[in-house]
Amino acid sequence: NLFKNKNELLAVFIASLILPIVNTTIFIIGVVLFFMPIYGNFINLIKGVLTINFLIEFIINLILSPTVFRIIKAKSVFR
Repeated sequence: NLFKNKNELLAVFIASLILPIVNTTIFIIGVVLFFMPIYGNFINLIKGVLTINFLIEFIINLILSPTVFRIIKAKSVFR
C-alpha cells in the first residue's frame, strides 16, 4: 500500500519479491522446530532445501507479477 499510490506496478513487484522471503522464513522456523532431526545439519538444510525453495518461489513470483498486475487493473476497470 505504501507504493500503490505512486506506481501500482512497482507495488506489485515489491510485494511479489517480499513474499518468498517471508514464506521461506516461516518455513525455516517450522523446519527448525519440528523436523531438524530429519534434516540433520542446519548448514546442509540451508544449502539444499531452503535455497531451492526460495529460488523457485522467487522466480515464479517474478514471472507472474505482470499477470497479477493486469488482473488487478482489469478488476478496477469493471468496478
